[in-house]
Amino acid sequence: MIGRSAGGMIAFFQKPDQNAMAARSTSVSATLTLALALVLLAACSRRPSETDCRVSLANFLRLQMGSHLTNARINELVEKDPVSQTMIQRCMSDKSYELVQCEMTAQSMADLQHCKSDQVKP
Repeated sequence: MIGRSAGGMIAFFQKPDQNAMAARSTSVSATLTLALALVLLAACSRRPSETDCRVSLANFLRLQMGSHLTNARINELVEKDPVSQTMIQRCMSDKSYELVQCEMTAQSMADLQHCKSDQVKP
């Protein structure tokens, strides 16, 4: 509220404007809500890294072909094979972070199947 004092000077905001305070509070609350929503959205849409996908593919090859391929050959396939490169790119764009983490730690082909079945939404 703006008014004049007895000495002719203007006194500013003798009483806080309740509407302005409520508007500021609403603005801060909306900003915090938006920030939280963006953090949650980023977490939900997290994609696996190239390294994650390489490890996942190497683990799959070890489980599938381990007795027929050496670790050196598996690593060579993951690093240089054009089909592997395509699979890594598709992994990064199509798979969830959680699925790839599960694939990376699988100890058997049954574990890999379990990873995929956990990702199916009813």
